[in-house]
Amino acid sequence: MVEFCYEAKDWPKLNETITMLAKRRAQLKQAVTAMVQLASKYVDEQPSLEAKLQLIETLRAVSEGKMFVEVERARLTKQLAAIHEAKGDLVEARKIMIDTVVETLGGMDKREKTEYILEQVRLCLDTDEFVRAQIMAKKINVKVFKNVELDDLKLRYYGMIVRYHVHSHNWMEIFRAYQSMWDSPSLKADQAAADRCLKMQVLYLALSPFDNEQSSELHALNALKELERLPLFKGILKFFIAQELFHFADLKPGLEAELAAMGEFSEAETALMLETLHDRVTQHNIVVASLYYGRISMERLATLLALSIEAMEKQLCAMARLAPTRTPLILLCAPPLRRGRIVAGAQRVSVQLAEEAAGRLAGFLLVDRPPRPLCTVRSPKNRSSLVWTGLPASSRSRRPRSPTSCSTIGRQTSRSCLTCWRGLAI
Repeated sequence: MVEFCYEAKDWPKLNETITMLAKRRAQLKQAVTAMVQLASKYVDEQPSLEAKLQLIETLRAVSEGKMFVEVERARLTKQLAAIHEAKGDLVEARKIMIDTVVETLGGMDKREKTEYILEQVRLCLDTDEFVRAQIMAKKINVKVFKNVELDDLKLRYYGMIVRYHVHSHNWMEIFRAYQSMWDSPSLKADQAAADRCLKMQVLYLALSPFDNEQSSELHALNALKELERLPLFKGILKFFIAQELFHFADLKPGLEAELAAMGEFSEAETALMLETLHDRVTQHNIVVASLYYGRISMERLATLLALSIEAMEKQLCAMARLAPTRTPLILLCAPPLRRGRIVAGAQRVSVQLAEEAAGRLAGFLLVDRPPRPLCTVRSPKNRSSLVWTGLPASSRSRRPRSPTSCSTIGRQTSRSCLTCWRGLAI
């Protein structure tokens, strides 16, 4: 009956027949499956867009809730979303696509299933639904990309991952995405694409915050032989690997010209990347300075970093906030105090230096009852940490578990933490 309606080109009668046959009582599953599969071939042969939409809606209605035709319904849903996207209604296309759960469909092969999910992720990104895009992307098991036949889908997947993390400026995740692309055979076969991937790896790794992972990845990336044909980016890696001071002015002209030549970044993005890279250069120089100085004045450190004292203080405090256990230098007096400012190595702080800083703080606060002084407490790893015992009760650390006496203030302290039981680490 469906074939007779198709041969007669009676499209309204075709829709009525499909609906009537699907609702017939005790209709066999095999008959409904064959009817839906046959009618799906007629979608592209409809004379008008309205007739095409009507047939798709009819087939989706009769296949709703039937597991034996769920694959056909998913394919019809993708066609319907493509029609809405062609009309410019991306939001409606995205709503239609995300309602279909294809990761549990057993009738789809890996390629078709992965392509379907990637289409869902793309529509979410195009409509700025970044949270939904992340949820959809997690449905793909990256182990499927070990299959060389899915190499093109692998590049598409990580390209969308880059789009997602660029929105939140997560530099390390962007680097990981490009790093995952690097072992793709099709990418390495294209020298232009391979060079671009290398450039992006170096750029986003340099923009990543300073930590152990970034340091190890810098050395691993520097060992790639293909990087020899990109001298500018090879030089950037050498700057960050060498334990030597360097200034952002040594990188800015060449890198700014390279970013403009790539043509992939807007002016705002370029300005943000250059500003972030300037901060990373400053952090690198602070780490290097901590290797050669046990005690240095803030004026001298600001001169070495080619920054103002205020900017240097901001970078030092930012490093202490993001990675307090790895900050190589600590500030021994409050930033508003403008005399006698000293920066010292965290492993070279003495009790005398702590008492000196405590005296400056007492003079700065000018209270009737002088605040309790700074004391030095030994941690289990034999590191010194400065604490001030005059902070309010709301900011005190946890109670000690194994008390011992503090030689500086004569009170009980804890060997299990770096702070006094009535104080907080600076």
